[in-house]
Amino acid sequence: MNNYDEIMEDVNIVSLDPNYVNELNFIDDSKEELEQKFNDICNSNGKEKRRLFTDQNKLTREQTKIKRMLGQNYTGYHREGKSVFHNTIREKRTLKPACTSIYCASSKNRHCNRFKENERQSMFDDFWKCSWDEKKTYCTNLVSKHIKKQETLAAGEASRRNFSYIYHLKSGDMKFVVCKTMFQNTLGLNEWMVKNWLDSSNQVGELSIKKNKITGSVEMAVDEHSMKQNDRAQKEPTKHTLEEHQDEISPQRSISMRHDHLNSWFDSLAKMPSHYCRQKTNKIYLEGPFISKINVYSAYLQKCVEDSVENPLSRSIFSIIMEKRNLSIFQPRKYMIYQDICDKCSSYGVNQVSDDDYQEHMKQKDRAQEELTKDTLDAQEYKKNVFTMNLQVVKLCPVLNSSALYYSSKLKVHNFTVYNLAPEHQCSSYWLDESEGMLESSVFTSLIIKHLTLNCIKESTTQNNNDIILYSNGCGYQNRNVVLSNALLKFAIQNNIVIEQKFLVEGHTQLPCDSVHSAIESVLKNKEIYLPSDYVKLTKIARQKPNPYDSTLMTHSDFQDYKDIVFYKSIRPGKSKGDPEVRDIRAIKYDPTTQKIYFKLNFDDQYQEIPKYHKAKKKVDINKEVTSLYQNRMVLSFSKWSDLQKLKIVLPRDVHDFYDNLPHKHELKTNRKFSKD
Repeated sequence: MNNYDEIMEDVNIVSLDPNYVNELNFIDDSKEELEQKFNDICNSNGKEKRRLFTDQNKLTREQTKIKRMLGQNYTGYHREGKSVFHNTIREKRTLKPACTSIYCASSKNRHCNRFKENERQSMFDDFWKCSWDEKKTYCTNLVSKHIKKQETLAAGEASRRNFSYIYHLKSGDMKFVVCKTMFQNTLGLNEWMVKNWLDSSNQVGELSIKKNKITGSVEMAVDEHSMKQNDRAQKEPTKHTLEEHQDEISPQRSISMRHDHLNSWFDSLAKMPSHYCRQKTNKIYLEGPFISKINVYSAYLQKCVEDSVENPLSRSIFSIIMEKRNLSIFQPRKYMIYQDICDKCSSYGVNQVSDDDYQEHMKQKDRAQEELTKDTLDAQEYKKNVFTMNLQVVKLCPVLNSSALYYSSKLKVHNFTVYNLAPEHQCSSYWLDESEGMLESSVFTSLIIKHLTLNCIKESTTQNNNDIILYSNGCGYQNRNVVLSNALLKFAIQNNIVIEQKFLVEGHTQLPCDSVHSAIESVLKNKEIYLPSDYVKLTKIARQKPNPYDSTLMTHSDFQDYKDIVFYKSIRPGKSKGDPEVRDIRAIKYDPTTQKIYFKLNFDDQYQEIPKYHKAKKKVDINKEVTSLYQNRMVLSFSKWSDLQKLKIVLPRDVHDFYDNLPHKHELKTNRKFSKD
């Protein structure tokens, strides 16, 4: 980390706390005073006293960066030939005049005249207190990008415009459409700065438009990256072309070939679908095994040596291309420490959520934690059976420190954990790989019913069973769905137990069972995994006191089909648009006496019965046996099975039978293109 990063960390430059700007009042001080104040800030934070700046020129550059970011006067740079001079005076950012367009004044769709000067000045001042990343986020959230609806040039002429932009400004919590001039003048921005921010953001998944140069009409919308990838397929460099023509090609062509080589290498790596990594749905994760970007870059350098590519791309260019392709390393660090990122809290940090909504969100979060604390005390006194449950981030098999794994798809392995809050802290981990079952509601329902049957039902008929409370996040297919609700109601009726499900607030779903996942991650570190059963063995030794974790490897025959149990066809509290939805439910109660399901939208509310808008065709027989969900193991794609076969060369012989016997398709599925008549 360089000095500038350390300073930014110390003074918390990216904080939106309105007091943080007071820490930057030293910008107009002399260099000596600036240096002294920076060191005072570091010392006040308890860090070892040190002199941060020894190079006065570097100090001036950092001072210039901060001034430019805050929109103040600063001395900039300009280039003359090969020389760079630091003597260009840049004026401070100022609020420019409001829009005076007659069209905007008469238009019903634009609201430029709505904003008064004091309101515009307040927006301008708040905007230039932010960091560059916050400014970019603010702008991209206020500008919507759309594919243009009409051509403005005659046939035969090619237009350079592919998109239309709609600009907004906020008044309170409302967004109002304004013209581009009003938007840029209010925030003190120029056209190209806004355009570059929009082009580099992933705000919208727009498709670039390929035009017919003769007619000017739109032929088709294609992904720009796919077009470039098709071009690379025809021009992909080989060992011989790079060796024979290294002296003949121009520097520009050499750089282009190295870029193509890197992109081709990225295409060959095995990747993890984004939905396995929870919230980050716009990312593609490299399976690896990679630990860091440096590890990925080292593998790239090794590939360059194998392909006789001279002068590999630098780490900075490598990182830029990797980020541009939305590639990341599996697993992200935030999942390793099991902390959810709350979208609402993040939006509030950049002034996209009102204070009232944020305070209500925090109130719900605190109330949910209070409810968990109260029920934990009941569990400690054995008054109730209280469990927390969650699905661990997906694991892979095999796991080895071998470059052969970089290019091969691997078997996905899942761990569903149920943790008892009683003093013994009993915990069970249920492992399954993708050949034994899919992530669907009946699979999770089977695991939950199995766990409750083993741990909550007493053998003696003279003893009463304690009521059950289940805590989880609000994941729909996993914890909050009609299949699980019908199964839990049947279980409650059969065993005369009141069951409650309680859901924590989205983004703040830290549960005690997450500590189990953390312990498992610790014991898995630097371990080689050959089979899914290796995860089961290592889970058992992840904890010794008060007792080891229970760990079970599930097979397809362990799962039942609970979709045929239909007390309720839906657990949605409302029916019409605007009524409460399933995701709004905070607690569900299954009453064996009334044989009904009840719900709460807030923990302080009274339970209400879930309405039955559609009556079941026939009465549910609670004594009827549940049928099996799967008759056979899941069939893998031929490409994945082939990749696993290639990995046997780095695996012990005694595990080869497992991979040979994996069910799979016997031909490679290809994409067929159909032409329209």
